[in-house]
Amino acid sequence: MKCRDDTRTVMHFQLRMWFSKVLTIVILVSSRFCSASQNSSSELIDRIFDGYNAQASPYAGRQNNAEDLSSSQSVSVRLARAIVTSVNERDLTVSILVTVNYKWTDPRLAWNPPHADAIDEIAMKADAVWQPDVYPCESTKVSPVLKDLPNSGVAIKHDGSVRMDAYQLVNYICQMDFNAFPFDSQQCSICFALDGPVGVKLNLSNVQQNDRDLRNGLSSNSEWDVVGQLTSGEEREEHDGMQSHRVLFHFSLIRRSFFWIFLIIIPTFLFCLVALVGVYFYEGDDAVQSAASIGLTTMTSLMLVVIILSDALDKSDNLPALGWFVFVEIVVVCCSVLAVLSLDGARNLALDYERKKKMHCPFPLRVLIVKRLFRMARMGMFLVSIGALVVNAILLPTLGAQSLILLKMGNSYELLQGFRCTISWQIPIQSVSSLTVARKYDMLHAHYHLAKTERGELCLSKNGEVREPLPL
Repeated sequence: MKCRDDTRTVMHFQLRMWFSKVLTIVILVSSRFCSASQNSSSELIDRIFDGYNAQASPYAGRQNNAEDLSSSQSVSVRLARAIVTSVNERDLTVSILVTVNYKWTDPRLAWNPPHADAIDEIAMKADAVWQPDVYPCESTKVSPVLKDLPNSGVAIKHDGSVRMDAYQLVNYICQMDFNAFPFDSQQCSICFALDGPVGVKLNLSNVQQNDRDLRNGLSSNSEWDVVGQLTSGEEREEHDGMQSHRVLFHFSLIRRSFFWIFLIIIPTFLFCLVALVGVYFYEGDDAVQSAASIGLTTMTSLMLVVIILSDALDKSDNLPALGWFVFVEIVVVCCSVLAVLSLDGARNLALDYERKKKMHCPFPLRVLIVKRLFRMARMGMFLVSIGALVVNAILLPTLGAQSLILLKMGNSYELLQGFRCTISWQIPIQSVSSLTVARKYDMLHAHYHLAKTERGELCLSKNGEVREPLPL
């Protein structure tokens, strides 16, 4: 038994020694392989960047036919993520946190993988390579997200293609319309541009994305909600020997009006309602003084809302819907106070006339002497004032509903432009807002329709007559 135990111990010891030797060999081979790979990568980087100038463009001096874009190189732009952080109504700007994927080709960075130990891709700091001058156009301020962190890196493929991700906080200019405030909707754009001389062999293009990526690429904040589809497009302009290529991503924002409804609109409506009850139904000896006091207090309170609106919005040549709502409430309360004061003054005048003259006063004033008729007159004025307040409250959300309907129609038409639908359409142009076609042909109030010809082209039609094709 003792001999068997000794034999087993020796066998276990030999197995351990064998495993340790195998493990040592594997570690040595791996370290040598990694060292060889690192040496190969270092040699490849040294060879590629030997004499490389990151400040010089590889396309300087390269000319191509301005009309033949197929022979030129492109800087592709892909909007990976965009978050609306804030909307400044006074400055007409939208702050957006954007994540953009850039991709371009630098022929000086190309190599042959079989001659570089099959290395297909390397990574470098962004400052080490040349970068095209792509900038956020139509913006007032561009700032990095994290200033203390080092610059982002780039991935370089063997064919010379360079891929870089940029994270920026951009303040884009957005032409806003506050006529339907606080039920307004705004149409804004995220813009990137690349400028240069005409004929330079470098252009800016947009990476086509599927619908899901476009929908998930933009996020809203607590005050504004993104509605509709995020659409993209390109623009090219030439002027005085210079060309500008722009990539635009259009989106629509609609204001979340919960705050304004429950903290401004409903409280002011109830406040005016209570004020009108006090003005018309108080019949004490100091009814005139009470009506005047209630009216002044109500108008003072409504002026606070006016101050809030003036601080929130930019001064323009038209009042927003909420501004008209408050203005009508002030006018209704003011007219009610004046009507009650005039009615009480006329009744007191009629009573004094009969008391002093000992004779009947004129018939219009004689009606006011009868207390029952006097109360009926005040009740009629009260109902008229309440009706004005109710109509005013109904018209306010109606403006917001119209704005939302027009926005939905505008997004539907933009979706039609993006997909080039082949179905037949009959959409009145005057019911669609913010359309380039409508602005170009000045048809916002004309009875034009979209129709499809026999060749499948979308054209304008009026009274059955087909006009010129749409520039889709």
